[in-house]
Amino acid sequence: MKKIRFNYSHVYIPHGYKELTIPPKNGEDKSFTCTLFMPFEDFEKLCKAEEVMGFFKTHFPDSINLIGSVNLKTDFFLLPPQALISVKCSTFCLDSKCVLMGDAAHAVVPFYGQGMNAGFEDCHVFSELMEQYGNDFRICVPEFSQLRVPDAHAISDLAMYNYKEMRSHVNSMWFLYRKYLDNILHKLMPSTFIPLYSMVTFTRIRYHKVVLRWKWQKRVINTGLVVFGCAMTCCGTYLLIKHLPQLIKKDTFTQLSTHLPKVLSSSLPNFYFTKNS
Repeated sequence: MKKIRFNYSHVYIPHGYKELTIPPKNGEDKSFTCTLFMPFEDFEKLCKAEEVMGFFKTHFPDSINLIGSVNLKTDFFLLPPQALISVKCSTFCLDSKCVLMGDAAHAVVPFYGQGMNAGFEDCHVFSELMEQYGNDFRICVPEFSQLRVPDAHAISDLAMYNYKEMRSHVNSMWFLYRKYLDNILHKLMPSTFIPLYSMVTFTRIRYHKVVLRWKWQKRVINTGLVVFGCAMTCCGTYLLIKHLPQLIKKDTFTQLSTHLPKVLSSSLPNFYFTKNS
């Protein structure tokens, strides 16, 4: 597949990134960097220092004081935008003669921080297979490929999902509520409900099984929320029907008509309410 920026079968997502140094206030050994992700076309529009400053004032005004306007104008042009690459291979081996590991087999975007971990896990899995099959490459190499391909594809998809999550989902109140609910369920049932990030980062659960378990947990939680919502609706309807005769009594409406204007007038002093006789 021929593309503008790459003439092989690797896949580029339409975003690049730049790393900008943020100098520390105290000490020269505590420096760190921030990373800017956006489409290549947006990078190409920023050709002058004034354009860079205008862009940051519009989108990231709080970062200018941290980086420094002088440093920002110079650091931004030190490195060209780097492409983000995602590689998926249908197999990691050529018979028993050659095997791919790490980024050569499954380069992923950096949004889950699992690229190097997945490469180390390749080595660990291959070592376990070598021990299990007595160092027989004719068995170990094809078996390694069969085991790792679905996991590599899964972590590649998870990395892209995490980018979308950090980009937009974190601004959703429903998403934050679901995260809060996940954490509560994990505390109550730590071996049954495990947050996605914890499964990926802190367990040896295979990546593709993480995805399957995550989807199962979402189905269970969604079903539970629907059942809870229906139960609350039914209870509310029942209570309303049960107490409706009391609510429609004349004295109830008389009390409401007497006290409601007072409450509203105290809350909204700019408005005046009158009660019809």
